[in-house]
Amino acid sequence: MTRATALLLMVVGFALAPALSLAQQDQGVITGRVIDASGAVLPGVTVVATRVATGVASQAATAANGFYTIPALPVGSYRVVAELAGFKRTLREAIDVHAQTRARVDFQLELGALEESVTVIGAAPLLQSETSSLTHVLKEAEIRELPLNGRNFQQLAVLAGGVLPAFGHRDREGGFNSHGQWATQNNFILDGVDNNSQVLGMEDRKAQVLIPSLDAVQEYQIQTSNYSAEFGRSAGAVMNVTIKSGTNAFRGSTYEFVRNDVFDAPDPFDYVDRNGDGKADPPVLRQHQFGLKMGGPIRRNRTFVFGSTEALKSRTNETSLVVVPTLDERRGIFNPRVVIVRDPATGLPFTGNAIPLGRWDPVAGAASDMSRSVKARFCRTTRSAARFRCSITCRS
Repeated sequence: MTRATALLLMVVGFALAPALSLAQQDQGVITGRVIDASGAVLPGVTVVATRVATGVASQAATAANGFYTIPALPVGSYRVVAELAGFKRTLREAIDVHAQTRARVDFQLELGALEESVTVIGAAPLLQSETSSLTHVLKEAEIRELPLNGRNFQQLAVLAGGVLPAFGHRDREGGFNSHGQWATQNNFILDGVDNNSQVLGMEDRKAQVLIPSLDAVQEYQIQTSNYSAEFGRSAGAVMNVTIKSGTNAFRGSTYEFVRNDVFDAPDPFDYVDRNGDGKADPPVLRQHQFGLKMGGPIRRNRTFVFGSTEALKSRTNETSLVVVPTLDERRGIFNPRVVIVRDPATGLPFTGNAIPLGRWDPVAGAASDMSRSVKARFCRTTRSAARFRCSITCRS
């Protein structure tokens, strides 16, 4: 092998390594050990894991030490079966596999005919002995049923221990601080792909490049401590989001979420009468968030497709309180109980706590004249916004 060929292989290897590692970040592993009734290990046992929603099966065989590993499993619920001639077929139901997790599933086979079967149904262990990371997983039902203003799943990160909403951060879509780390230190991954926005300080004002529709998210996992070295991008949390895939059944839904000021109570600090009835009205709000999702098989038990689309139309009127100078303050007369105005030349208080007009700067005088025309103490801003997002996944 020439030096040029070796160098070319090294370059290709370095180029493919990140892609291969990212491909595993949205998948999980099932591993365990198989023994008989006496506790002796059983080599050569066939273990098959079948994803319930799609019927796609993956299998492995136990080694001489009785251990097996089934890698690269898409997120979902699995049925795991262990078979060996001379022993009863043993089945484990409802095994949940999450992104970047190792589900431990051990079997104890009983003597008997292979046609006989034993079904074991048990809760998942509270202690994850296969990983040291501190992880919180939110599944589809929790994401769908928990209340969210704006339907941004990222806001649910605060349900994990040590996570608080970000303070003074430009990510107005749901920034958060994990264990005291700044919000910009978080790492966002979408289906194994880097989803971190590199223009966070600009006008997009969100930490993720793509925020999928809430109905398109199958689950998301937030790791806040001791996660794998492959996530060595930053010191904050790692949010791993998994998009839904189609199943063996065609399913879809449409939705619309409406917010309107006619359902709102008036703001106690906003005294605007918009309809002339002599009563304070709430700020203007017209918001429509609507979309649809659909998924199904292209080829049963093999290839599936899922798509979702969502749009947001919003118009709001925000009111903020503005401090307007009083008539005496516009004349240079200030309340001595609030502030003592001193002559910068002598350091002594002005007579009557009033600044003589001859000492005024011309610019200050002009500004004072302009402020006399200010009648209201409220500043109103009307904002209109529109957003559209769409995602399509195809998996086999």
